[in-house]
Amino acid sequence: DSNLNLLAERGGGTVFFPKGIYHVGSTGSGRFYSGIQVTCSNIKLAGEGHWGAEIRPLFTHGGALLSVCPAFTNTPNYGQEKDCSSASAITNVTIEGLKFFDDDPDAHCNAYSAGTGQCGTEETHAIFLKDCDSCAARFNLIDSMGDEGIVWQGDDGIIFQNELVNTPSIRGGSAGGGGSALEIEANRLIVSQNIVHGIQADPQGDGGSCTTACQNRNAAVAVATNMGADISGIQILDNWLYDIDAWHGFSINSSSAAVSDVRIAGNTVEMLNQATATNCEEA
Repeated sequence: DSNLNLLAERGGGTVFFPKGIYHVGSTGSGRFYSGIQVTCSNIKLAGEGHWGAEIRPLFTHGGALLSVCPAFTNTPNYGQEKDCSSASAITNVTIEGLKFFDDDPDAHCNAYSAGTGQCGTEETHAIFLKDCDSCAARFNLIDSMGDEGIVWQGDDGIIFQNELVNTPSIRGGSAGGGGSALEIEANRLIVSQNIVHGIQADPQGDGGSCTTACQNRNAAVAVATNMGADISGIQILDNWLYDIDAWHGFSINSSSAAVSDVRIAGNTVEMLNQATATNCEEA
């Protein structure tokens, strides 16, 4: 935080993470955006080596390991967007070469239930980005997040050559709901050459004890309008989705506003739908 504050005063720069494990987040009464918070433009977060810098959760209530937003209110709410407040968009933030890993997903949410295979509230997220334009996430590894790996709500950005494995690692909720390895809610975004794999029907290994027949209602890549604003100009190109035992490879959901001008081309998709997941479609 002190390094980010110093760079903000200087108008930007790079925060370098040497090899090692970094535990982030508040263990208090439930600040959702309790990990690393970036609120200024022209910032680069860079890890040393080939994913040698590993970010892990310290909280036990669900949270985001890295949040990029113009401003935060930091009110104690579980999973509420009240902590990431609206303001004039920041620009040119790059997240590069970091590993985000949840070593114990059901311990890092509130009230995990093997009976439902779900948490009572939000789970761990790796990257949450809102109102950050011309920003980028590239060459990162995201492993075993309980909920979304990347949530992207910034225009004119790029998500390039990231690997997302076993994410989400906790079963999704109602049909069409649940989490996503990558959730997109932005305009003029390029999503290219990412690898998504290892989404499991029974992510926490409950051995079929869940009441929903262990159906994983998550998605690999989701385009959604949860924030109620129209989105367009999204290009999802040359990604590789494989070893996915979930309901959706690609999901486009215009539940709250309109989605237009989405191009999905050149992707390789392999779905592994089990007999218990009766309402699956293979892309």
